[in-house]
Amino acid sequence: MKKFIFNSKHLLLPLFFLLLFSSCSIGDWKVYDTSEFSIEFPGAAKDTVTMDGSFAGARTYFEPVEGALDSNLYYAVSLYTLPDSLSVMGNEADDLMKNDVRIYAFGIGGVLADTGHVIKNGDLQGLEFKVFLEGNKGVATIRKFAVGKHLYTLLVVTENMKLNNAAIRRFMESFKLKKVAAKK
Repeated sequence: MKKFIFNSKHLLLPLFFLLLFSSCSIGDWKVYDTSEFSIEFPGAAKDTVTMDGSFAGARTYFEPVEGALDSNLYYAVSLYTLPDSLSVMGNEADDLMKNDVRIYAFGIGGVLADTGHVIKNGDLQGLEFKVFLEGNKGVATIRKFAVGKHLYTLLVVTENMKLNNAAIRRFMESFKLKKVAAKK
């Protein structure tokens, strides 16, 4: 029988594989929590803010590392605060959301693929759209919710042919509007 002799090389190989696979994991979702809403990102998100007169906007986004197991290219949630309540617009708020998506599609050289369909998020109702990226390079899934003076936009851009993946659904369904924000 051969005698096993322990040395430090025996520890390095399993440690290497542990570190390698832990850095590739798509299970490291993080809750991004604000006073307005919470949402999950598949990693550490970054913020940007824009203020111009009575307009204010904030975007939180995450870009997966190229070559990672996540087949999506970009995740974002945006909050725009407008001078007047969107509730006074009634059914025209849907047209506003659709036009906003049209502008986004035009800006990236994409094509709005549908007229939007009603989506429920708890008691909150919004619209979901698909935008085909220029050159058929991918698809953007966009959800919009209008509440009071706030317009919330959720966006996931994914490679072509990978549209129905669990990460899109997890991100979109993790969006939770706080009760305080819903009453404004």
